[in-house]
Amino acid sequence: MATPTSNYQDWTSSALIERIQKLEAQLGQCESNNKSTATATGTPLPASTTPGSGRTRKQRAFDWTKYAKRRIALKVAYFGWDYSGFAAQGEQSDIRTVEGELFTALKKCRLIPDAGQCRYSRCGRTDRGVSGVGQVVALDVRSAIPKDRVHEIMGGITPETIPVQNDREQPVSRSAPHLLRHHWQPATDLGITPIDESPSAAAMSATTDALEAREMPFVVMLNRELPRDIRVLAWAPIPVTFNARYDCLWRHYKYYFSGSAYGPLSISAMRQAAKHFLGSHDFRYFCKIDPAKEIQNYERTVLEIDITPVSSPLSQTTEGQLSGSTGVGPYQLPQFYELNLRGSAFLWHQVRCMTSVLLLVGQGLETPSVVQDLLQVDKARGRPIYPLASEIPLILYDCYYQPKLAWRYSNTLSCQPLHATHRQLLELWNIQSIKALTVGCALETVNSFPVSQVDGDGTLAPAQPLGDVTQEQWPALGIDSSTLINQGGGHLVTTRTYIPIMQRSRTDSVDQRNERYQAKKRQRVDQDSTMMQ
Repeated sequence: MATPTSNYQDWTSSALIERIQKLEAQLGQCESNNKSTATATGTPLPASTTPGSGRTRKQRAFDWTKYAKRRIALKVAYFGWDYSGFAAQGEQSDIRTVEGELFTALKKCRLIPDAGQCRYSRCGRTDRGVSGVGQVVALDVRSAIPKDRVHEIMGGITPETIPVQNDREQPVSRSAPHLLRHHWQPATDLGITPIDESPSAAAMSATTDALEAREMPFVVMLNRELPRDIRVLAWAPIPVTFNARYDCLWRHYKYYFSGSAYGPLSISAMRQAAKHFLGSHDFRYFCKIDPAKEIQNYERTVLEIDITPVSSPLSQTTEGQLSGSTGVGPYQLPQFYELNLRGSAFLWHQVRCMTSVLLLVGQGLETPSVVQDLLQVDKARGRPIYPLASEIPLILYDCYYQPKLAWRYSNTLSCQPLHATHRQLLELWNIQSIKALTVGCALETVNSFPVSQVDGDGTLAPAQPLGDVTQEQWPALGIDSSTLINQGGGHLVTTRTYIPIMQRSRTDSVDQRNERYQAKKRQRVDQDSTMMQ
């Protein structure tokens, strides 16, 4: 028979048929080998073309039915300065959110098929620019534990037995105990019968630990796909009925601010004012009203509030001030403070409204009693109009559950995943610190410039560095002496005449805004009905 390189025109019909059969057999063997390799490695087959057809063959769909599902919680840290809030904005993919990035990473890792099919819930819905280091989300994910054994770590209940519910709904069970190390009591009120025979606690713990060691490295997988300003810090096994929002007992927020670069704040007055927030109050004058949410109850409970000094990385480097002088000038690097606020739940912009009023008290523009005045709500009147504190220094610091969640950084005893997260955060910290020091270098240069003022007798006083000039000297030096208002986040605004909060114009009342919203809503419904006729 002719060789493969022979001229096919010289081949007999039988030889050509034999050759075609051999080539088809070889092609079938190659395709079989490729499929086996892809199945063993867990990677999808690349798109390929059928010989002679020129058409692209579609990738084989991922078969979710082959894998077990389990419910986990994720502890997420993020710097929200470059994001339009934490919560995803539905189909508006052009709006960048932290949750949107998280969903993208989850789908890339094939931990979830879709955001709407994983019973997702979040603890806090932080706004544009707000950061978090203790945000908690809960969801059902694909598990590496065999389907016939996943019930051993789920207390006899698996996510498939629980109806899908979104974040706005109440949790299926509010009374079931949550987490007892790796095992929890099943929610019998769901109509699910728990397994009758349970091994001893020690045997169950050993079995569970062995199974958990086989689980997917959720932290490593997600951090590989997420932007560097979003990190998954840990994951925790949770009950199938767990809801990150409704099962949270309290949230802890932090707000950082300086003692003011233009005159010190009265921290004692701020603390005195902050005490009035403790307890349960109607906070409608300390929030932004959104009629679309149809909130009926504006009472919230503040469990703890305090203001404490914190050390600054810059103060350790520059010994407290950039000018190096001993005077108390306006450009001296201030002491930094943190407002710690703990409560069961918060209204929209509540923390920023509370902080704004406290900063006004600290500057002496308001008295501590203004908090009491604003808590004495007249439901027929709207809140006085005052600015929000900056969103940049606000952090969702912690979300508390009882019993506490068993956070895991790795499936093994290795600390490498935790160390990798530490290294990445340290890199970001170094970048921001170097930027701050660079600006500080320019500020120190300006502080050293000599300035002189004319005394009352018309003589020119000896020059002094700008960094040594006090605020009382500003008029003599021709510096604008308008009132400076600290709005947090390093932002200062000027005003010629400060109007006390209780004397300011007010927004419409909650009832007025709700009625106007409902009227517009009815009008839209009527218009839609007319168009459909």
